[in-house]
Amino acid sequence: MLVEKFLQITKAKERYYADSQTHRHKLRIVQALCVVIKLTGTKPYSLLDIVLYETNQPNINYLIELILADSTIDTLTIINSLKNDKVKVSGVQSVFVILWLRCCKTNYLDAEYINFLLPWTMAQNFSTRLYAQITISKLLEKFYEKPTKPDQCPFSNIFSAINSYLKQGNVEKNLEKCMKDFRFNSIFDYDNLLTLENVFHNIPKVSGMASEDVVGTKSLRECFETLRLSEVNLGDALKFDYLTSERKENLFLNQGFGGADHIQKKIVPLKCLEPTLELLTNLPEKLRLKKKGNVEGLIVVASLVNRAPNLGGLARSSEIFAVKQYIVNSLKDLENKEFQALSMTAEKWLNVAELKSFQIVDYLLEMKSKGYSVVGAEQTTGSRPIQQIEFPKRSILVLGHEKEGLPAHIISHLDIIAEIPQFGVVRSLNVHVTGAIFMWEYAKQHHVVDL
Repeated sequence: MLVEKFLQITKAKERYYADSQTHRHKLRIVQALCVVIKLTGTKPYSLLDIVLYETNQPNINYLIELILADSTIDTLTIINSLKNDKVKVSGVQSVFVILWLRCCKTNYLDAEYINFLLPWTMAQNFSTRLYAQITISKLLEKFYEKPTKPDQCPFSNIFSAINSYLKQGNVEKNLEKCMKDFRFNSIFDYDNLLTLENVFHNIPKVSGMASEDVVGTKSLRECFETLRLSEVNLGDALKFDYLTSERKENLFLNQGFGGADHIQKKIVPLKCLEPTLELLTNLPEKLRLKKKGNVEGLIVVASLVNRAPNLGGLARSSEIFAVKQYIVNSLKDLENKEFQALSMTAEKWLNVAELKSFQIVDYLLEMKSKGYSVVGAEQTTGSRPIQQIEFPKRSILVLGHEKEGLPAHIISHLDIIAEIPQFGVVRSLNVHVTGAIFMWEYAKQHHVVDL
């Protein structure tokens, strides 16, 4: 299910920016997969396809590399997957990393792995060539005490040739950057790659994710105790501080990472609530009743608005700004697909009522007798800029028809007439936009934040 969701996101948006909602959504899915696969021992063939044929942000690939390196998928199967000419450049490099991690994990270097890597040292893509050469150099350095000695290393000539090439011209500059790639610097506990620290703390931190995406050690320990995992599953927080200042110069740590001071963050009002069946079933009605029972609050009358997208947009704004009641000409409008496309289910959380347009005047007179003030959004000879208006706590906002605005017989019953200052050529704003601005101004004055 998690993999299917990941693929659905890819299908909807194949290319995406670092720190975007798509990036963070995908990252959380892969983090969840790390835990599930570690606990179940599932062979993640689908993730092998993802790392080979998709282009994702580096930290997503890093986690998938750890999953595959830790999995029971045969190494030759992973190597042979590169025979497909549709494999992405990043996928080829990920296989090199997986090979390195596997060798470190087993503490064994099969000579066939070097033979596999050799053709890639002459690949057409520069970074692929460089990565293959570095992988060979790193492997020989790790598993042979003196890789330059023919009597101690059967690949001594290859090692010497590669290192000689890597010291030439611009290659040497890129080599210095590549050698700082944390995946080749023996900082992991190779016997235990998929630890909670690696998945939720170390990888997000080294890749420059926002602080809220880097889970602290204390929180991880609480989680690991709740799941009753063994101590080895927790792992250790690694020190990546030295990488922070070098990320901008590092060829492989500068592949679209974010790490900006400001990243997109959507507000999720219900995220702190436990999503029980009772909550999901009863909460919308409880919220509607609570709003309806409030003596004070803003009532929005949109009975003159007749286009479904505008009504849907107004419903969404009304819900966001905690409007007491949203009134439309017909409740059947709520079933319109164009309405629902804009409302984003806001009608489920709103107190929505029906009021025919010919009944507006009678309704306003009745509500005035109950202490409400009527505010109209219209441009008239006596209208005032909205920033100069003080909204009474008991206010009714009346919105006009998309084309004709508020008719004269309704304007005569308004207590306050406000307009939004404009500086362009077009004579007026869309009614949905106008309504949203008025709702925000009311909310700003009366701090209608909590329900």
